Amino acid sequence: TGQGSPLALIVCFIPRALVGITPYFTYTFLKKITGNKLDVLSLTVSGIVGSLTNTLFVMHFIFFLFKEAYAATSGVATGALYNVILGIIAANGIPEAIAAGVITAGICIPLKMAKINN
Repeated sequence: TGQGSPLALIVCFIPRALVGITPYFTYTFLKKITGNKLDVLSLTVSGIVGSLTNTLFVMHFIFFLFKEAYAATSGVATGALYNVILGIIAANGIPEAIAAGVITAGICIPLKMAKINN
């Protein structure tokens, strides 16, 4: 229609809001289990969870809310669309999640050490 869809607001805001929530609870849970011994692991997994939260929610919301439009735009049959979305998740989401885990630990460990030293 050229006007967009109000449902796009769901795709836009909900995954991004959860990106802050799911890593927090993941980190808190892992810290309780491991204590301070495996902080690198807790941070890495939290970074991975945050990245995957965004990717999985966005791609699945697109599939469930805009299946026909996304299939038409992509030039893919509607029946094959979920496989295309899984391919996008695998090709883009998994490497992004790995990078997010490494970067999260790489940034947060020095910041935590600086905070302790102050």
